[in-house]
Amino acid sequence: MYNPFSLLIPFLLYATALPINMVPDNIISTSTTYTPRDINILSVGDWGSAALGGYHLRNAQSTAYAMKIYASEYNPRLVLNTGDNFYYCGIQNTSDSQVNSDYVELFGNIGLPWYNALGNHDYGFNPDAQLELNQTIPQWIMDARYYHRRVIFNSSDNDGTNIALNIIALDTNPCVNDYRGDDRAKWDPCSIQYPLCSPVAGECMFHENIINQSCKIQLDWFNTTLSNIPPTEWVFVIGHHKADEIDAEDFQSLLGSNRVNLYLNGHNHNLEHYSIDREAKYITTGAGGMVIIGSDGHSNVKLHDESTEFKHRKHDFKSVWSKVITGFSSHTFINKGTKVITKFWDVSQNVLYNFTISHM
Repeated sequence: MYNPFSLLIPFLLYATALPINMVPDNIISTSTTYTPRDINILSVGDWGSAALGGYHLRNAQSTAYAMKIYASEYNPRLVLNTGDNFYYCGIQNTSDSQVNSDYVELFGNIGLPWYNALGNHDYGFNPDAQLELNQTIPQWIMDARYYHRRVIFNSSDNDGTNIALNIIALDTNPCVNDYRGDDRAKWDPCSIQYPLCSPVAGECMFHENIINQSCKIQLDWFNTTLSNIPPTEWVFVIGHHKADEIDAEDFQSLLGSNRVNLYLNGHNHNLEHYSIDREAKYITTGAGGMVIIGSDGHSNVKLHDESTEFKHRKHDFKSVWSKVITGFSSHTFINKGTKVITKFWDVSQNVLYNFTISHM
């Protein structure tokens, strides 16, 4: 069958390993330049569900198709992925069948580079296998479990203005206290209620993988990385968990600072714009594949629970807008790169909600 999207030409990616700042071993910062016409990017999370079949497959197919339609009309430059890439336990090696069924056959042929974060469901098997996917899938970008990429968008309006976007991917999973603790009921995956990784066979190593990572080292790296970014440049941070759920170390002091312009997460299977301490620069884009709507029209997404720990730190969380629906998000640079408008899209190409942030 003829596929009109097979004519989409992948955007050329030029990457060189430039030392942006001193970082720990195997943590990488690089610089990338694109030559776009209209400067916009996409974001999506919790999409790796096709191999599960049923509504999981239908949702993922619908999201991938909608993103292809968007790409053909609006010419986005890249995709920011907030994690949960291969349900329910990630992959064991780069040749796993899920790589093709969940990514290559659906989302991979959109023809865009993907900047990826790990989700908790990527921690059941071998998280490092996803770092190696770039060897066979060049558009899959995951330099390390957490990393920094600097992207330069060349001006499209002949005013000589380039836009620098710093993408910082965090690995929030080892920074969630429930995952680090010994209460297996709070692990996800490999919990008491769901101990197996079915339908994929393999031993679940979730807790071992979590506790082998140092959240403190990552926080120090994050601080150093932010400190070395010029204040005139945009900073988008992607992670899997909502900002207030990262509770093993105090990431919020950095995320809430003026050094971060936008934080994007998944984990919750919905689309949401939320604020912390009256700063409405946080979004959830976790609606790529796992959204469930019951027969009564209600979802299984639990309402946000302000934890005692987060209240103790005297942060104020508020949901600005939220909808449980399958979809994705877009982010367009406007006003010569001084503003970004974020839009939430459903799979029927309807804009559900939008908001604008400014920088400099």
